[in-house]
Amino acid sequence: MDISSYVYGLFNIMEGIAWIWVAYFLISRRSQFDRKKVFWVFLSAPAFCAFAISDFIEAPQFGEKLPDWLWALKLVSGFIVFLSRVCYLGSKRKAEALKTALLGLILLGIALCLIFLF
Repeated sequence: MDISSYVYGLFNIMEGIAWIWVAYFLISRRSQFDRKKVFWVFLSAPAFCAFAISDFIEAPQFGEKLPDWLWALKLVSGFIVFLSRVCYLGSKRKAEALKTALLGLILLGIALCLIFLF
């Protein structure tokens, strides 16, 4: 294994830890959220945890071909996080929600390009 494989694995572990921290942060601050919107916080926190688990599973594979179910887990949890963010922002902040959607699509496009190039 070369150094890039180990960096890949380390990056996934750090990313997984970051997603767990985000989920914890959301749940720990639930009292600060608008009562009508707290549902979206509780929906996104487990999705962040699922995404973290997928990163922990991916880490020891060092960029080898990932199983389809792992891709499905990543896509579904990413979609739930994205949907929660857009719904949390609501129609009053539609411009910010659209920027979030555009940023998400751009990042997804970049990730897919990197995945299929390497």
